[in-house]
Amino acid sequence: MQIYWMPNIGNEFRFEVKTPESARGCLDAIADFDLTLPKVNCNVGGCEVMGDEMEWEEWLDADGEDALSSELIVPADDSVKDCMKAYQVHLEGCGLLGRSRRSRKVIQEGDRNED
Repeated sequence: MQIYWMPNIGNEFRFEVKTPESARGCLDAIADFDLTLPKVNCNVGGCEVMGDEMEWEEWLDADGEDALSSELIVPADDSVKDCMKAYQVHLEGCGLLGRSRRSRKVIQEGDRNED
């Protein structure tokens, strides 16, 4: 299972996760973080699973909707922090990371749901 996120469509970021809960936590944290970045003006993301033909496929429910419930409880492990650190490196490589005080704090603290 992996998440994908594309800030400013075309700057694709992928991160392996072990559980749907970790996927939800990472996607929520990235979405919140993008709000602090003036250079990011659009984004899209989701969760993928390995399909029958050994290719990544969007993880959808029986109705063709996003299978990640917003009610999933984010785990209290380091998965979201690790994801955010990797996302920071990705943004730096794309030239999208502004060095605002708030953005550094979000990365250091990880997901807002960890308290």
